[in-house]
Amino acid sequence: PTLGQILPSGVGRISASGAITDTGAKLDIAGGIVGGTTIGTEGNLWFAFQGAAVRLSAIERVTPTGAVTAFRDCLRYSQPWFGPATLATGANGDIWFTSLASRMLPGITDPPSVGRVTPSGEIARIYAGVRLEPRWILAGPDGAIWVSGRGEEIQRIAPIAAPINTFRVARLRGASPN
Repeated sequence: PTLGQILPSGVGRISASGAITDTGAKLDIAGGIVGGTTIGTEGNLWFAFQGAAVRLSAIERVTPTGAVTAFRDCLRYSQPWFGPATLATGANGDIWFTSLASRMLPGITDPPSVGRVTPSGEIARIYAGVRLEPRWILAGPDGAIWVSGRGEEIQRIAPIAAPINTFRVARLRGASPN
C-alpha cells in the first residue's frame, strides 16, 4: 500500500517502507490551504483545497501517474478560505467531504454542508439536516457516513437521500467544547 503526500514541489507517493517518490504532478495551490486527503478505492490521491480568493475552492484528484483533475462545480463559496475541509473514502468509491462554511460572523451566507464526489466527478452537497459545522467525517463499512462537529453531536447519513440521524453526545465533565 502507498500513501499520498502533498509536497512543496507537487505530490509524492510514500511506500510502506517509507520511500518517497515524486509523481511529477504539479499543483496550482498558491494562495490557499490544502485540507484533508484520502486515497480513493481506485488508488488516486484526493485532497481538499480552500482557496484564498472567492470561488477557488476545489476537491482535486491526482492519479498515480501525476494527472491532476480539479472538481469545482457545486463548490461555490462567497468567502475566501471557505470550502471542503476533511475527506473520507466511501465504501462505494465516492469521496465524501465536509464544508467548513458556517462561521459566526455577520453576512456569511454559506451554510455548513456535507457532500460527495463520485469518481466521475459528479458533486452533490447536503444542507438540509446538517445541524453542525462538520469538522470530521468517517465512512462506515455499511455505506453510512458519520460526521461530527464540536463533540456535542454526531450525525449519520445513509443513504444520501435519506433523513440525517442526529445523536447527542454527553459532554464529559471538564472537557473543552473544541
